[in-house]
Amino acid sequence: HSLRVAFLAVSCAHKIGLPEEFCQRIALGALLHDVGKMRVQQEILHKPERLTEDEMAHMRQHVALGADLLSAGQLPPESLAVLLEHHERYDGNGYPLRLQGEQISLAGRIAAIADVYDAISSDRWYHK
Repeated sequence: HSLRVAFLAVSCAHKIGLPEEFCQRIALGALLHDVGKMRVQQEILHKPERLTEDEMAHMRQHVALGADLLSAGQLPPESLAVLLEHHERYDGNGYPLRLQGEQISLAGRIAAIADVYDAISSDRWYHK
């Protein structure tokens, strides 16, 4: 999933003419965007049916958990934005900060599109 998201995000960034350095940074962020899921409870992460509200709240913590995992590192700002903002939505209905519109960085907006596109175009073990 992370490789596909990285490919999609970089393809989009290239297509709209963003500089190579930006493309490299967005690729790094996309590869790491779900790293926080390593700290999500395994029974929730691999649950085959719909998650309860409490389970979904726990799953949504993967953004903060990923940021905590990488806090000691020196990620470029665009890479960190991908990790922090890939579930934000332009209309403000995303998470974790409910950012909207231009509050979401360009890297975050590209990553959100790539992540959603991969989710709806790929079969996953829990969803066709």
